[in-house]
Amino acid sequence: MTDTLLTVLKMARGRIDTPEKWAKGAFALDAEGNAINPRYEGAVCLCAEGAIRWALWEFKQEEPNEYGEHNLTGHDAYEIKRLAYNAVWKAAHEAGVPGVDAPSEDFDYPSNFNDLDTTTHEHVLAAFDGAIAAVESQL
Repeated sequence: MTDTLLTVLKMARGRIDTPEKWAKGAFALDAEGNAINPRYEGAVCLCAEGAIRWALWEFKQEEPNEYGEHNLTGHDAYEIKRLAYNAVWKAAHEAGVPGVDAPSEDFDYPSNFNDLDTTTHEHVLAAFDGAIAAVESQL
């Protein structure tokens, strides 16, 4: 599951790797600035949480295995989402992103720090970079 988590985090970071691809105040925005589902093709920028949701969706849609199953289903997808959210939150806290409290034992939603007035694109990328490095150290 660690490999899957790492893949999802890297995909999510890549989806918002420039300021033009990053959003605040919505999981995703279309070209006109309207809130949109991050899975929709018209999504041009995403927040940190929207990027994780998008990456999970994309990962799940890969070719089914020999048994006709996709790579992530049900509980596994939920667990990867929880781990990804919490890894990004923890890394944001450790990087000193303003307004990010210590991680909890449950879900720490990245949109809660992504959308703060004080959060910058650089903060979000630092959180993803820290989360990716932490997961890579477990391999």
